[in-house]
This record gives sequence, structure tokens and C-alpha cells, in this order.
Amino acid sequence: MKRKNITRIITSLILTFCVIVATTACASQNVSSPPADVSGYRVKIENAEHFCEQPKSIYNAGEEVIIKTEILCDAALEVFVDGESIGTGKPVKTGENYTHNEYRFTMPSHNVTVTARTEPNFSQKPSMPENMPESFSFKFTWNCYGTSFYDSSTGILIKDTHNTEKYTATYFLSQKELSRIYALIQKLEIENYPDSYDPHDGKLASDPSLTLSISVRAGTFQKTVTAANIAYAFNADNDEGQAFLDVCNEIITVLTATDEWNSLPEYEFFYQ
Repeated sequence: MKRKNITRIITSLILTFCVIVATTACASQNVSSPPADVSGYRVKIENAEHFCEQPKSIYNAGEEVIIKTEILCDAALEVFVDGESIGTGKPVKTGENYTHNEYRFTMPSHNVTVTARTEPNFSQKPSMPENMPESFSFKFTWNCYGTSFYDSSTGILIKDTHNTEKYTATYFLSQKELSRIYALIQKLEIENYPDSYDPHDGKLASDPSLTLSISVRAGTFQKTVTAANIAYAFNADNDEGQAFLDVCNEIITVLTATDEWNSLPEYEFFYQ
């Protein structure tokens, strides 16, 4: 009897040990560990309700991270990286419509967490009225270093601001011309452009440079966008920049086709 009991105890202990070993082995196999050859840092998205897509899983330190969110009509969406705000984003246009906002930051040398917060009391950016109001006027600056100028409210047309006495005329746009320019600026959705702007995103430069500025008043709406000392080129590699340049080029075409402009003397010198 004693031998049988001892044998049973030993057998039970062996079985128990085997179960413990097997359970431990399974548990160790279920632990998720990153592959040994994965390098870089992760971007974790929290409260992902308003994000358009998940960023890629791994970034190197110093790499640019682009976060895309939906555009909210009745609220501002502010994005934070590890609790630090990176702003309210830049609207991106695809074709004729704005499709999403983009936020950019440089990946640090550690994992980060990206969150978003809405401001429900945010009032939507004012926009130009659908129909041109009687109060509509605009000021426009163009040419090398911004040497040409027009003010629709006063009719002042200056070919070269270096010598206003010699190069100034007066021209009031017709209602048809005003309506055409109003439609161009309205379609541009100028309210979405920053006050200081480079349609080339800093990728181009020239000497001499070009300065373009559009300042609009329409009812209670006011907006000025200035592209100072940008490359003297009317081709951009992005839709938003090209739209801005196209509108400026159209306004230049209207103003420089007038008899008043063409009656002004030729430039005394040209920039090289």
C-alpha cells in the first residue's frame, strides 16, 4: 500500500510539473514583441474620430509626419503631439473642393501620442458674400518687388511706385470688370489663405523677386493675402498656389489692358 501511494504521489507531481511547463511555454509564445530589426519611433493616435487615416507605423527621428483630419464646418479641430499644440491645420484642396486638413511636425527621437480637440464655440471663418455687394473694393500690388499698384475704390493706378508723379493714372473699373474680378477672388476662397503666403512653398527663388498682394473688402468681410518677394514665376506645383497665381495673373491682364495703363511712359529701367 505504501509503495502504491508513493507511486501515485510521484506521478501526480510529475504531471503537475508538466502542466506548469506547458502553460508557461504557451504564455511566452503569446507575448507580442517587435521584431529585433525594427528601428524608429511610433506615432499613436488617440480619440481617432476626426482623423482621416492612420499614419505609418514607424518614423525615423527628424522625419516629417503628416496628420490628416476631416474638415469640420461648425468647430475648430486642434491637434496635439504629446500635449503640445501643432495648430488648427491647413485645408487641402482636391479639384474644386477642400477635402481635409493637414498638420505637420518633425518626428522626435521617441514615441509620440497624437490627440485632437474640438472647440464647439468656434465661429466659422467669414467668407465673401455670394453676390457682389455695392461696397466691394480691392487693392492689388504686383510686379518686381511690388512696384505696381491699383486701388479700385479711388481708381489710382500706379505703374512704378518709384516715381508716382510720372507713372500714375486714374482708372475706374467697369461694373463688368469688377464683377469678373469679384467672381475670381470669391472662387479662390481667399479666406482660407494665410495672411503671408508663398504659392511656391519656398521651393523657388529668383532675383529680382515678385510681390503679389490682394486686399479685399466686401460688406463686413475683409481679407489681405500678401506673397512678398517670391519667385518671379506664375507656375506652382500645388493646386492652391496655382489658383492664387492664376487669379493674380487675371487681375494683371485686366489692368494692363486698359488705355490708362498703356498711356503711361515706358519704364526708365528694367530689373536684371
